[in-house]
Amino acid sequence: MLKPIGAVCAAVAFSLSLPVVAQNAAAPADAPAATAPATEAATTASATTPAASGTLIAVVQADPNLSTFAKLAKQANLEATLAGQGPLTVLAPTNAAFSALPAETLADLEKPENAVKLQQVLMYHIIPGAAPSSAFKGTKGDVPSATPAKLVVDGTGATVKVNDATVTKADIAATNGAVHIIDKVLMAPEATAAATPAPTSTPTTN
Repeated sequence: MLKPIGAVCAAVAFSLSLPVVAQNAAAPADAPAATAPATEAATTASATTPAASGTLIAVVQADPNLSTFAKLAKQANLEATLAGQGPLTVLAPTNAAFSALPAETLADLEKPENAVKLQQVLMYHIIPGAAPSSAFKGTKGDVPSATPAKLVVDGTGATVKVNDATVTKADIAATNGAVHIIDKVLMAPEATAAATPAPTSTPTTN
């Protein structure tokens, strides 16, 4: 029986600092208590992870394949959060992942009046704690995000999956956490429903 992996970020005892635009957003759900296996995995990962070259936002900005995520983080006023207190784990979609979204979806998120909505989408890509890829190996279960919605992580296969995205590059070290690069943009279930147009019914004729 596979063990749940919600404990991988349970060691964090701070509140995620968010900019003013998200003041009315719901607070992230509390993480469950830590377990010894997760702690051991995190210790092992820290011993093998290369030295960090900067904060999370600096790491993202330095990678040309993550320029869309970096641009949107700036628009959503999340740069200070990603440069602040950690540890945080960022699931960063590539530029190709954003390009795969329907054009109208991305355009809608970039509208100034949708700043809070954009911020919530990006915060769904943040795990409030240290979540090294080694903690996911051989496990499957829910992991809290920086929003009320949880992520579903599956490390039972050859690659780690987060919802329907694949981690293509893991454990990029930052001074305040780590970045895992993913190949799809993650949408919380309620956000997906909101972004999907309601089907139109065809009137019947007698």
